[in-house]
Amino acid sequence: MYEGVHVAAQDREDHKYTMRISRLAIDKLGIRLYDRVSAVLAELIANSYDADATEVEVLLPWGVTLAGTVRAADEPAYEIHVSDNGHGMTAEEVNEYYLMVGSDRRVRTGSDLSRDRRRPVMGRKGIGKLAAFGICRTIEVVTAGSNDGDRTAEGWPVAHIVMDLNDMLSDTESDYYPKPGALDGTFSHKRGTTVILRNFFRKRVNSGTELSRQLASRFGIERSDWRVEVRNTIGSESFTLSDLAIDVMEETRIDVGRVPVRFGRNYLPMSGWIAYSKQPYRDEAMAGVRIYARQDRRADKGFRDPVRFHRRVQTALVSGRRDPCGLAGRRRGPGPLRSPGHHVELPARRGPRPVGARADQGDRQAR
Repeated sequence: MYEGVHVAAQDREDHKYTMRISRLAIDKLGIRLYDRVSAVLAELIANSYDADATEVEVLLPWGVTLAGTVRAADEPAYEIHVSDNGHGMTAEEVNEYYLMVGSDRRVRTGSDLSRDRRRPVMGRKGIGKLAAFGICRTIEVVTAGSNDGDRTAEGWPVAHIVMDLNDMLSDTESDYYPKPGALDGTFSHKRGTTVILRNFFRKRVNSGTELSRQLASRFGIERSDWRVEVRNTIGSESFTLSDLAIDVMEETRIDVGRVPVRFGRNYLPMSGWIAYSKQPYRDEAMAGVRIYARQDRRADKGFRDPVRFHRRVQTALVSGRRDPCGLAGRRRGPGPLRSPGHHVELPARRGPRPVGARADQGDRQAR
């Protein structure tokens, strides 16, 4: 029983210096980065995409505060479920990959493509799996898979773990051991993963319209190789994740297709447009510039001088100027526009919102 302790002690003796990572790093570097329900949902949906899912179902109550509200004694507590039909994981893979915080799959696998469908993976930091702890205290993961060779006559083996934030942070120096769930060791007739969130902090879930817009803004464009449906568990409403719908003032639309972006000694072609939306966004997360790569949002940048930006656009509307935002000739050195498939959307911070500009290397259609 002391063999593991002896090996750990021997490992320390074999190295002059040792770095130890406290579990508090999970709280400081991971959990606190995600304090919005929509941001957590986006991370869980991205995990499903990386697992080669073609169908994702999200179940949650819309327009409520998840904790701290008075409810009837017989009403069940709120839950959020995210289920997919991806390749799933075995118990061994849960231990080796899922519970390895900060693991870089590109280094581990030697590829930045998903296993079966060869999708460019969205996961980057290896901490997104813990994003849900930003809004809740309990995460359950039920997964069945993963390769064809893992299937038995009874079905796919099921791994079921329950992670509790309070237990995880109670002892910051020792290894943490998630509890096996009731389904652990059973079998399922289909592959896939379900993540269940419980015991929430006081977090607000937006309306269906706001959720749809926030998730669409995260992923940028609709994909033909998968479908994400979001259902309201306290009503009959649902929506399917699609392109970000923007109702624009057509008379303000400016075509930026003739404005190349300087990149070193060359110019990258632009495709897209800029226009004012008819209604301002209430959600500040929609303001500024969003940069997409691998069909996922990679960076957000607010305007340093939104008033000056608006004046540029208004001048262009009057004069027909080809470079309304001063983009041409300003782009120097490496940056987000290097990789194919990037595009940029430019909504302003206040008032009517200019939206819809894209920059890429010619492989995107104008919006």
